Amino acid sequence: MRMSLGVARQPRHRDCCRGCCVGRGYLRRWAHFWGAPVTAFMGNVVSYLLFLLLFARVLLVDFQPSPPGGLELLLYFWAFTLLCEELRQGLSGGWGSLASGGPGPGHASLRQRLQLYLADSWNQCDLVALTCFLLGVGCR
Repeated sequence: MRMSLGVARQPRHRDCCRGCCVGRGYLRRWAHFWGAPVTAFMGNVVSYLLFLLLFARVLLVDFQPSPPGGLELLLYFWAFTLLCEELRQGLSGGWGSLASGGPGPGHASLRQRLQLYLADSWNQCDLVALTCFLLGVGCR
């Protein structure tokens, strides 16, 4: 309680939660930080560069006919997650993209959603890269 001119006041809600709700504010800020478009984009770029570095390391140093090592298994898992993300984007129809101007969720047939997905040249590049990766793994 605060004393102001000799009169006792009840604490405000902000003052009473000083110690118990501090973690919630940090979690909310953390979610807003990673949910911001610029931060999400930069995280995606850094992640993809790390993937390319791991890919180059595995191909140049560790790619042998013996059973795959830990880094190679990590690379396979990472490529699998990229493939899952591309499948998610293709099946969702791209309605979340600002550039595509898609028809909205649940309003397009599967064929229309796939056509919308394949109309983007970046998605085509991603599919070619993943196909080449899968062919390389298959030829191993």
